[in-house]
Amino acid sequence: MTSSTGTGWWVRLRGDAVLLLVTVAVPLCAVAGVVVYDRYGQRPWMPPELSGDAEAIRLLSADEPRGYLPALGVELVLIGGFVVASIAAGLLGRARLLTKPGRGVAGAAVGAGVLAGIAALVAKGFVAYAAWRPDAVSWLGVDECAVWAQGFAFAMAALLAFSVTVAVAVVSTVLVRSVHRVRARRRRIPEIDLEPGVAESKVGHGHGGAAAWAANWRRPSTRRDVRVKVGVCVSGGGIRSAAFSLGALQVLQETNELANARYLVAVSGGGYAAGAMRLALGPHLSTEGSPVPVPSTKESLSTVDVFANGSPEFDYVRRHSKYLAEGAGQWLLALGVVLRGFVVAQMMLLCTVILAGRGIGEIYKAIPALAEPFPRDGDLMAVGSLLSHPRLPPASIVGAIGGTFTVAVLAWLIGLAMENWGARRTRKWSARARKCGKSFALLGLGMVVLAVLIPLLVLLSGELLRLLREGRPHYAGPQTTAAGAATVAAAGYVAAVAGIFLTVGRLARPAVGWVWSHRARLRALPAVFLQWLLVVIGVAVLVSAHVFVFARVVADTMGSGSRLPDDWPGALQNWHFLLLLGILLILGVLVDQTRWRLHPFYKQRLMTAFAVRRARDGTGDEPYKFDEEATPLSRYCSYVPGFPQVILLAAANVSGQDLTPPGRRALPYTLSGDWIGSPQLGWIRSERLEKLASYPLRMDLTTQAAMAVSGAAFASAMGASAAPFSLLFTLTNARLGTWLPNPRFLYRHRQHAPAGQLLPSLPSWRRLPYLIREIFGIYPGDSRMLLVTDGGHYENLGVVELLRHQPEVAYCFDASGGEDLTASALGPAIMLAHHELGVKITFDRPPTAGACHQPDCLTPGSAADTQTPARLAGRLAKSAVLVATIEYPDCRPLDTPKTGTLYFGRAILTPESPWPVLAYASGHPSFPNDRTSDQWFDHAQFDAY
Repeated sequence: MTSSTGTGWWVRLRGDAVLLLVTVAVPLCAVAGVVVYDRYGQRPWMPPELSGDAEAIRLLSADEPRGYLPALGVELVLIGGFVVASIAAGLLGRARLLTKPGRGVAGAAVGAGVLAGIAALVAKGFVAYAAWRPDAVSWLGVDECAVWAQGFAFAMAALLAFSVTVAVAVVSTVLVRSVHRVRARRRRIPEIDLEPGVAESKVGHGHGGAAAWAANWRRPSTRRDVRVKVGVCVSGGGIRSAAFSLGALQVLQETNELANARYLVAVSGGGYAAGAMRLALGPHLSTEGSPVPVPSTKESLSTVDVFANGSPEFDYVRRHSKYLAEGAGQWLLALGVVLRGFVVAQMMLLCTVILAGRGIGEIYKAIPALAEPFPRDGDLMAVGSLLSHPRLPPASIVGAIGGTFTVAVLAWLIGLAMENWGARRTRKWSARARKCGKSFALLGLGMVVLAVLIPLLVLLSGELLRLLREGRPHYAGPQTTAAGAATVAAAGYVAAVAGIFLTVGRLARPAVGWVWSHRARLRALPAVFLQWLLVVIGVAVLVSAHVFVFARVVADTMGSGSRLPDDWPGALQNWHFLLLLGILLILGVLVDQTRWRLHPFYKQRLMTAFAVRRARDGTGDEPYKFDEEATPLSRYCSYVPGFPQVILLAAANVSGQDLTPPGRRALPYTLSGDWIGSPQLGWIRSERLEKLASYPLRMDLTTQAAMAVSGAAFASAMGASAAPFSLLFTLTNARLGTWLPNPRFLYRHRQHAPAGQLLPSLPSWRRLPYLIREIFGIYPGDSRMLLVTDGGHYENLGVVELLRHQPEVAYCFDASGGEDLTASALGPAIMLAHHELGVKITFDRPPTAGACHQPDCLTPGSAADTQTPARLAGRLAKSAVLVATIEYPDCRPLDTPKTGTLYFGRAILTPESPWPVLAYASGHPSFPNDRTSDQWFDHAQFDAY
């Protein structure tokens, strides 16, 4: 205890001392800058050797070289202050930041600060030598000194830009945590409410095989002793799966098998059905980990007749199956919500791009050496001409870039050479050398962007603007701008809507595909290709438009003066940029980012169809009041005796393959009334997380929100699905899903933080940085929040999550789509169950009545010809139920069975299908595989499924 307390005291004292040093060093830099500005008429952060040529150094040595010594000293103090501040902040980050990548970046900032100081001394040494003895050596005159000084000064500026940025981030983080320190202590999570995941327990890491399987068998403590005889899972597939799942659950309900089930795992559309049945049962509370039902005010409702055929709540859902939009008014509302999100996203991105362009332009304006590739003439600065100005940066800048990449290559080669020496210490230094080489390579890339790429973009944008003006001389500037903005907005909006239909339809024929199918010239061209092309063009147009705006703002900043009279204060001369900054702060910082995406609208529309209960008199339905009634998971998704506990399966998108299965880029993220999390991420008790979260984050921890998250089919990250869809949905805000707390973060940084550690709290709302993460696809596995989307992005049947609870009998109902079984989600689910859990599913059981043990029996057309009506030829399967054997591995939890039985029921036509279903199918060739993008079922379609 003494040692721990002493260590915590020392860490706290050291952190406070470093923070004090940073806080004092930065104002000293500002004071030194003011001195330089007042005495020598220079910008305080622009060294004279970056002026673009040797003229500045010549002026220093023209009259009295020693007169430069005071200025040289002040500049060294100024640069030294920034160097010391960045090093101190880097050390502070190494001690205080919680994530390993964050500590690594802080350590890199320390190295960058040290190198910046060395580069500054070398640059100033060349300047001082030229000022004192300009003609001492013929090969090292003023011009040569200027080149060397300029190159080292550019390297110094690049290093300081990185280290100072990290310093600002570190100091801001520590200060914010200090402000919320009392709040974090008040909200500390009891040990009983948090359980570690695989990464914290270290089980299975480095062993592979059975050890890795055992790690994935981890379940929350209250579920480990539950003997599961029967379990049920229902697949994703939108309203198609919801209707099919309701019918399947009704059958299990009538045979009392649903009451015997302990867990009901639901994905996407299956979650609509499972969530609706659970919401109809009303709220229940949990006492000391044991679910206890609350006496219901609706005495006529029980777990036996909830959502039974003919019940008021089932009839309500049938009448609201067109839940997304019904009628022209609701269609316009849905399209308007997409448009609103698109406009807000473009406003935030444009504000960010314009402000970034303004800042970069000021840098070029202050450092003429970097601006040398730009056109010199005033007219050409505004318009540009690529053909007449194909210039490279000056030799000093090119030399600095080349030297940086040379150091990177040498460090990498040294690291490779040291690998062959074999000693443990040598291997450690080899890894450090390779990491150093990587850091220098990234620094070189940053220099290339600043010195080569941005000037090239400015020249290209100017050339494009010149061509537009020459091609349409009668168009005025504002007219051209308005027309271009309208074109970009229309292209982005149409691409967003097309991308939604394409993604939800799982690459099926889009809603407008039938138009092209009647055109002879385009008959051979797949409609899917046309929609892909539209999506790609939309992404290209949006990205190009933002890049063009950025380049023109940089050019305008360099080529234009103040917009207001010179005697006005400097801040007011840039009032339009201050206005943009205000808009960005309101939209991106002061408003929850989930507010602008489609998640709230989708959640509300789902509730209008599936959140219903029995009226008090027992004869009618009573919808939930979306705006007034929250449905927290701990009360509305907890276990109810006589009804299985609902587990809604979603997918947490995680970068890298350290945690995720190969090729998946997502982990399971389960939401239920008792626990939230997964074996890899760990778990937190739902009730505790609801108390810990602030509004509006708490509103995404409800049963209705969990249903929407589990069905978030199109989002800015979709597991194995790749760009351009992810980028399109981010740029246009046409995205579902939301950011939810990470149990892994809560366990690692709230339970076992060092003594005296400043703990970050969960954000009150999701701000602009989360949008930036989605744009660049940055999803760390140990961050505070995770982007959670459709469970089908991990596994679309829910069977893997169900098998994790090891039922003796498992019922799996599949309406995920696909013409035959080979195109369904069963094959990938079987493979994933084996890879993650070591579970083998084999089809070797003897056939039973109404079921089959061979997958071929579920193939359309496998039914005997004598049993097939003429209009359904080739569409009937021999059976709709497949029976398989579940073989659990030896590493399974103790006191559990070795084998189990899987009943797999698929939405498919058979000769035993009811005659009304066959009659409906004869008039609808796509049934029962209607597009997932078709979310507007009429009553006949709903009844058939």
